[in-house]
Amino acid sequence: MEAKTLMCTTQITFGGNKKYSEGINMDFSYYDSFFHDGNIFDISQVRDTIVISMCSAQISAKENRDNLRLDPESIIRGKLHIEGITDVLVDEQKFAGALKKEYDSGNIIRLDISDNCIELVVSWHNFPPKPTNRDCNSYRITGMAIGWENTPSQVE
Repeated sequence: MEAKTLMCTTQITFGGNKKYSEGINMDFSYYDSFFHDGNIFDISQVRDTIVISMCSAQISAKENRDNLRLDPESIIRGKLHIEGITDVLVDEQKFAGALKKEYDSGNIIRLDISDNCIELVVSWHNFPPKPTNRDCNSYRITGMAIGWENTPSQVE
């Protein structure tokens, strides 16, 4: 997959009139591997936009080559925005509904970002008192634009 340069912002924008309070162009695909063992906090979809709230595993200052603001535990926290959705595959099957988080917790197994597509593999599970269901799903989401909203102080 080709590297994807994203605009990393505190406020996300896709050609609109919002002002950037922290805007840097960066190759966010560099950070893909740091999301292995990270977590999914929420997935929401409104019309043709999907937002995935997530965090990485710990990252060292040396590895943080773009000087992203990290949370106090040296973790990247934020929201991956995919706008202008053109295709969604779940477990290699076309998905026509609205994506949402259906389990208590999601552990990121793999995240790859390229051009206008993300590939994500998540291990899902529930906590008691719910039945301790476990599942693993792969997602391939293609859209017109992908952006990262850095939210280091967000508590999930």
